[in-house]
Amino acid sequence: MSTDVTDENRLLQFQVSGQSDMLLPTAFTATERISDLYRIQVDLMVPGEKASSINAADLLGKRMNLRVQPDQKATLLRA
Repeated sequence: MSTDVTDENRLLQFQVSGQSDMLLPTAFTATERISDLYRIQVDLMVPGEKASSINAADLLGKRMNLRVQPDQKATLLRA
């Protein structure tokens, strides 16, 4: 019996080129400095049933969105 893991009702949600539930965020850190670039690090997990269909090289150059959704109020970080 397989249960689908989704990002629905999760504090952190992650999309790659508008597609969700492909990679699930487990943690992130964001750093901002004056006169410097932002640094955002996101730890992701791949649901077991989707692991064989994801190739890391295919993710390079894609638009990715991280959504932090406490109490149904969303904040969107784009990279």
